[in-house]
Amino acid sequence: MNDIKHIMDLLGQKKELFTEYERITNDMLTCSVEELEAFMSRRGELIKEIDAVVRQITEVCEQDDTGLYGQAVKNKCSRSELPEYLVCIFDFAQTIFAVMNRVANIEPQIMERLLQCRDELEQKIKSTNNAPKIAKYLTTVDPTFEAGTFLNSKK
Repeated sequence: MNDIKHIMDLLGQKKELFTEYERITNDMLTCSVEELEAFMSRRGELIKEIDAVVRQITEVCEQDDTGLYGQAVKNKCSRSELPEYLVCIFDFAQTIFAVMNRVANIEPQIMERLLQCRDELEQKIKSTNNAPKIAKYLTTVDPTFEAGTFLNSKK
């Protein structure tokens, strides 16, 4: 029974991490382009933390000779096939899978947004590269100089 409490605590940590991951993923749909990098970085950190919790859960489940803990945690069996004392693990794990499913449904929208941002940046680069050199010269000269000052000067 101590293992069940330990698994439930670890599942609670996992759910908190996935809930934060979901919140950040949702924020990525509407944030500015500048914020995307920070959000992506935070998601990477959360993934590492989630992986660490999953490893701990796996270690506890591997100590069970029946294999039922692992089945309950992964929802790999029918709820009715589990002993009553493991149903709480199954149900809690199912709430985590719901969060994971919502994140998976948002991911294509995030990818679309990232691709759109990339395309917009490529267009800006192309439009900058296609400007005539004299136009670039006139817009990059020190504003205290009269436009075309160096063009009119003689060597």
